Amino acid sequence: MKLKRQSKMKAYRFFVFAFLFSIIFHHAAIAQADTLSYPQVDKAYVFSCFSDTKSLLLSPVKWQKKDWIIFSSAIAASALISTQDVNVYRFFNRNKNSTTESISKYGLEPWGSGLYSMGSMGLLYIGGKIFQDKKAEGASLNATKSFLLSSLLVTIAKQLVHRHRPYQVAMDTLQGSSFSQYFMDGPQFKGSYFKYTSFPSGHTTAVFAVASSIAYSYRDKPWVSLLAYSVAGLTGISRIHDDKHWASDVFMGAALGWAVGRFVSKHNEWKISPAVGFNQMGVRIQIE
Repeated sequence: MKLKRQSKMKAYRFFVFAFLFSIIFHHAAIAQADTLSYPQVDKAYVFSCFSDTKSLLLSPVKWQKKDWIIFSSAIAASALISTQDVNVYRFFNRNKNSTTESISKYGLEPWGSGLYSMGSMGLLYIGGKIFQDKKAEGASLNATKSFLLSSLLVTIAKQLVHRHRPYQVAMDTLQGSSFSQYFMDGPQFKGSYFKYTSFPSGHTTAVFAVASSIAYSYRDKPWVSLLAYSVAGLTGISRIHDDKHWASDVFMGAALGWAVGRFVSKHNEWKISPAVGFNQMGVRIQIE
């Protein structure tokens, strides 16, 4: 009976969060006569997921000096933060309680897992269809693609690093091992592929990819960016709170998600002529 009641509460919270966010983002997307076309659900959108993945993986080849500086800075910052991983871990363990655990479990974690974020994007898309809001439709589709591509990239990264999670290190410590945030097994081709997958934080990467994509689509609405990144940031903090990730895992996840979200949104934004023209994919467009 108790499990059934908990399931109902989870479903209720999901629909409340998703409904509120769909309303917020719909009102942010006030109809306007812009010069941009937005993606729609069709065969081209599905195939673009594959082409965008290829473009994203090959993008470092086209990076300029500024891009390499940003990338190097993110790596350096993550390394610097890692020196304080244990201190951050201990801080959260000293200050967590049943209230913070409930907030993390029901209010924040589902944004990273996709339950709330993808549910909200689904409602945003439906709202865009109902109210003929192309911007809302496009924003939701770009955010969904960002979620999927970021999940793929973070899975690859996890398999290359195989970093031990905080709670796993704590368990090993009970068996006589030293407590260290630097336990990493490197690429593994045998055994359990998903046992040690702390770096980077998948939840944080996914939610920041969605937040970054939404923020880019509504960059003329600063409060939307503030709201999206606030939710993403709190979700990342919840992963540290829950002993699932180190602070450096969360930071790198946020950086990766932000980059993927912006890449997808910019890559799928096509400028068109005032009358009849061709977008960057070579598709003829008729403006009514």
